[in-house]
Amino acid sequence: LIFTGAIPALINLLKYPKIKLQCKTVGLLSNISTHVSVVHALVEGGGIPALINLLGSDEPELHSRCAVILYDIAMNENKDVIAQYNGIPALINLLNLDMESVLVNVMNCIRVLCMGNEGNQRAMVDHNGIQYLIRFLSSDSDILKAVSSATIAEVGRDNRDVQDAIAMEGAIPPLVDLFKGKQLSVQVKGAMAVESLANYNPLIQKAFLKRNLTKDLLKLLKIIVLAKVIIDVDHIAASARGVTILVDSLYSAHFPTIVLTGNLIASLAHCRVGIPDAFTTLGAIRRLCYHLYSGREEVRTACSCALGYLTYNAYAFRILLSECRNKPNQFLRITNNISRDAKINPAFLKEFQMQQHVGLPSLRYCAFIRNGSSEVISTCKMPLDLPLYVGINLTLNVC
Repeated sequence: LIFTGAIPALINLLKYPKIKLQCKTVGLLSNISTHVSVVHALVEGGGIPALINLLGSDEPELHSRCAVILYDIAMNENKDVIAQYNGIPALINLLNLDMESVLVNVMNCIRVLCMGNEGNQRAMVDHNGIQYLIRFLSSDSDILKAVSSATIAEVGRDNRDVQDAIAMEGAIPPLVDLFKGKQLSVQVKGAMAVESLANYNPLIQKAFLKRNLTKDLLKLLKIIVLAKVIIDVDHIAASARGVTILVDSLYSAHFPTIVLTGNLIASLAHCRVGIPDAFTTLGAIRRLCYHLYSGREEVRTACSCALGYLTYNAYAFRILLSECRNKPNQFLRITNNISRDAKINPAFLKEFQMQQHVGLPSLRYCAFIRNGSSEVISTCKMPLDLPLYVGINLTLNVC
């Protein structure tokens, strides 16, 4: 189609005032617009203004198909070009419609246009598009709730002014209400919006806390643990999003949030394979260690318990042992603050005590899992005059 010059011809058909012909043309284009070469041809042939012009028609099929094509075009770094032809206002006008299929495609297009694009994020505020997204949060349709939540997340992401505008429009109450429902797929998207709006925004964090956000954060536990049974949601993406939100919560200035987050991490550390690795990769170990210096006992206890359960993971075992080796008092802070009903890997205690007895200096601690088993071998680069028994074998009982 590209080499035969079909794309420019199809673009010309979009301008021909025959609804049926236009519908067939956008139907064809929507089936091939996932190809990068087709997108380039559409952009070079002036297809963007033609598609945006069709958004103002009275035909829902044209609205839906054009939104899909513009979505594909926006995915290929053409967000600003679409904005130049007033794509955002044209899409916002369609949010008045009452057809779910059209609304879903339009919101998905808006979501992609706003990804990392401050101009388009601001345009959503300037053209009064936020109110429609918030209205859909209270829709009877779970699909509209989920899609609007995901769209709000990208409209406000990393943009403090837009975050504040979304909050001023009244987004916080309906977002909190999403966690009171039973649809986990909706709650996953709701969690994305909460994370995006509250990220580095103390005022919005306080607003969520006033509505018992700490209680609603408990829903994240279900989201992560039950992610594999969520229909139509990538369980890996859902788990990753939940873990990210929890690690980010460790940076909160509100101690109740830190306490709850520590308790959630402790619970998750031994109930899902791969979750402890994710926490460790995102830096949870060092942040939990940071809170061991807190003046509040409940914060120290929650974080110590989380660290205790994480020691059953080989990766976390290595990181925390290195932390304790570099700061010997860190080990005492953990053991002195951990609650009686919490657990800490006996192998971790034994290894630290052995290394403390040997009197090794601070150094990097390495480990590997032999043949996929749970046997962890501690290894390190040592001066030649150190005792040979430093490289002791450990058996790590991973949950």
